[in-house]
Amino acid sequence: LQIENEDYIIDIQHLIEREDQTTYGLLQVNPNDPNEISYGTSNENSTSKYIRYNLLTQQKQTILEDFKINNLTWGKKDWILFTDTYNMFKIKSNGDSLSVFGDHTWLNPKWNAAGDKFVVSLKFQSHREIKNIEGETIKTISNPGWNLKNYTWSHPEYFVTYDHKNIKIIDLDNNKLIKHIKAPFVNQTTQLSLFHQVSWKSETELIITRTGAIYTYNIETDEIKHISCD
Repeated sequence: LQIENEDYIIDIQHLIEREDQTTYGLLQVNPNDPNEISYGTSNENSTSKYIRYNLLTQQKQTILEDFKINNLTWGKKDWILFTDTYNMFKIKSNGDSLSVFGDHTWLNPKWNAAGDKFVVSLKFQSHREIKNIEGETIKTISNPGWNLKNYTWSHPEYFVTYDHKNIKIIDLDNNKLIKHIKAPFVNQTTQLSLFHQVSWKSETELIITRTGAIYTYNIETDEIKHISCD
């Protein structure tokens, strides 16, 4: 895995002190500082940690230990939300103020760009709920055509929901579908047959991954560019 910005490319495997059979996941970039990341580790002895890491100073801080984290999101107001097998929790990014937040029916939280609202799936329910920073429900996303398996909400205006064959960009404030991208998506130079993971690169560009390749997609011009990671 590599983190890239204007000044450097860093191979995480060489940055982080590691033991054999250690696995890494749940990578997040600090929404207030692109030089800082957080990530989870686990090893063959079932020891798990969630760590905050500064790419410039190489300082590490363990935020959590011995939690089986399923989903995690780091918000602009410096709160991290995460779920384990039974509950959702809220914690400051420095490891302070850990508390149970919500209940066991809240799954896969995602902060919005401002960090003042988040969206959750609900166990055994077909709709999703938008909640404020206190956990109070302020809106329900009930349109079944929008509730695809995966979603991201880091854009200041748009919510994205997607599966392997569809990407839907939605204006939640006006309850409006902005764009529906279907696979296979074809332009003059590129064909995208499957979508694996989708996130925002900028306010007008998505990053789309599929097996063996990464692309950017401009939502205004429909331009697709292949990103070489070799």
